[in-house]
Amino acid sequence: MIGTNIRRLRQERNLSQQALASELKITQGAVSQWEKGATSPDTNQLIALSEFFRVSIEDLLYEDSLVIRTKMKKVQDDFSETEMKLILDFRSLSDEGQERVLDYMSAMCFIYKKPSIPSRMEKQNGTA
Repeated sequence: MIGTNIRRLRQERNLSQQALASELKITQGAVSQWEKGATSPDTNQLIALSEFFRVSIEDLLYEDSLVIRTKMKKVQDDFSETEMKLILDFRSLSDEGQERVLDYMSAMCFIYKKPSIPSRMEKQNGTA
């Protein structure tokens, strides 16, 4: 998994294996071996990778962590400040409060002829 993450991070930054190797003062072959999963970076190299890519060591080691964080970052970048505030406010509500907001939004979508937002209950019952 670490090799996949290194490759993904390197490619997201449009770096060649040689360019990454130069930054880390290692050989291009070492980067290639990491990305193939043949070898893994040692502790010092792991720290250097973490600092260079500005990600946690956990993000380097575990694919799911990095994938989820990367996707969430892209989604969050698309939200306006108002949308982010609404999301945070929504999350602070009780389950009942969230259900009421979803019901209200569903009604507003109906009134203004937008596709309806399924309520939590509809999702749970499979009727959405």
